[in-house]
Amino acid sequence: MAHNKNKNIKQLQGCGASETTYKKAIMKTLKFNKFILLLIGLVVFNSCVEDDDFDTPNTSVVEPELDGPEVTIGAIAGQLAQEQGGGSLDYTDEETVLTFGFNETNQYLVGYVVSSDEAG
Repeated sequence: MAHNKNKNIKQLQGCGASETTYKKAIMKTLKFNKFILLLIGLVVFNSCVEDDDFDTPNTSVVEPELDGPEVTIGAIAGQLAQEQGGGSLDYTDEETVLTFGFNETNQYLVGYVVSSDEAG
């Protein structure tokens, strides 16, 4: 480290600069870095929330009133198999489309949502 410092001083002295000028340049850089750090700290400090008075959201669960017949996923899969023209459901058939209107018949679908693909 001392070798690099002496080398830098010699380079500055070759340009007409003294060791004092070199030290002043380093101190000026350190002061500038401290100033920038202080500004960043003030911005972060002022961007924080000043109060802890948050409104609690309404977490009450309102159950829907279902007054129509329920339709299972198996029943819809069976109707799709009939549309495809066979007794079993063909998963490779991308041409056949089954449109099922729940609003017109007041029916609702019963099933489970799986949030991971671990089961396949």
